[in-house]
Amino acid sequence: MADDIYVVEKILDERILENGQIEYFLKWFGYDEDDATWEPEENVFCKDLIEQYECQQILSQICEQIETTGN
Repeated sequence: MADDIYVVEKILDERILENGQIEYFLKWFGYDEDDATWEPEENVFCKDLIEQYECQQILSQICEQIETTGN
């Protein structure tokens, strides 16, 4: 029996567990956000989406800093 294949639509969040393991909160293609799940980094094969998510987080932090400093 073949394993089912699920496609990640986007990464919604990231967390670091007490043991240092990174998990991503994934929205699955064809499913509602209510069906999103936390998955360990080693189970996430969409490295391009991880890079995109991390870039968006960095840009958000930069924008927040600019807004709070008024520069």
